[in-house]
Amino acid sequence: MTFQEVTNLQLNSKKKTDAVSRIESNSFVFFIQNHSEHSIFHEICSTVNKLLKDPFTIHGTSIYLSASIGVAVPDEEIDTFPKVMDAAITAVNFSKKQHQEAFSFFSSDISTLARERIEMEKDLRASIEDGDFFLVYQPKIDLT
Repeated sequence: MTFQEVTNLQLNSKKKTDAVSRIESNSFVFFIQNHSEHSIFHEICSTVNKLLKDPFTIHGTSIYLSASIGVAVPDEEIDTFPKVMDAAITAVNFSKKQHQEAFSFFSSDISTLARERIEMEKDLRASIEDGDFFLVYQPKIDLT
């Protein structure tokens, strides 16, 4: 399996992805225009995970990869490129917390969970700094 195979995914056996871009060392973006049906994105995500399932060999060493995939589809709220990218990154982070070979579609629920987690972490850090946590020992005694 090569990266070329991943980038040449077929949509309905006719349409390839419009573009693939590397945005970080191990992060890639697939751009697919004029599709909003979740089934098409589900098919692409499943195909990527299927291609990555089998190891590939470099200099006699088997390399195993997995992908955490986030899907963001533009709509009336996600209407600019930065918003689409933010939504996709939020969905990727949600996928990473699920399990390997996961993919998630961005939704307001995922966004809410992410904001709640950030708020909880902020509150926990503030509580630690304020000395609100303390350790209490409860001895276990065997009376038999």
